[in-house]
Order: sequence, then C-alpha cells, then structure tokens
Amino acid sequence: MDTHPTYLVGRVMALLRGVWATVPPDFSGIGIVFYVPPLTLQTISLRSVDDLIVCLPLASDDIASFLASISGKSSPWHDGFHLVDSRTFSLT
Repeated sequence: MDTHPTYLVGRVMALLRGVWATVPPDFSGIGIVFYVPPLTLQTISLRSVDDLIVCLPLASDDIASFLASISGKSSPWHDGFHLVDSRTFSLT
C-alpha cells in the first residue's frame, strides 16, 4: 500500500466526499479516527455488542456508504467516533 502523505490525504478526502454525497436528511455529523495498528487508544463501545449491524472490518469500498447510513440522529450509532485502520483503510 502506498503510504505517501498525499495519497493518504486523497483517500481520506474521497471517503469524506463519499459520506457527504449520501448523508441522510437528519445528518448529525461524523467522527472518524484514523490510526496505524496496533491501536493503543483505549476505546469503549457506546452500543451493546448484541446491537452490531455489520461485521467488521469493513472494506474501504463500503465505508462511505455505511458511515453515511449511520450518521443521522435516528441511528443508534450516530454518536461517538468510528475507527479506520489507515494501512488497510478498513472500518474496524
């Protein structure tokens, strides 16, 4: 994978444009943390594991549409931050 900063910024911008192109009418915002594994930041799920609606990691092609679909106030997953592995560009 190309790790040149310009390439990575381009991928991030494409992801954000993809989210913006399909946001729901009740869009409340989006929080994304890009990280290089291993993730050393402590995290806690804001939802029950039983409430998961997607199997992670989610490949880069599907991230934008998934993030857009959960970014509305009506989604139980709209609060908090979503983690993206910057090496594989996968939602984790």
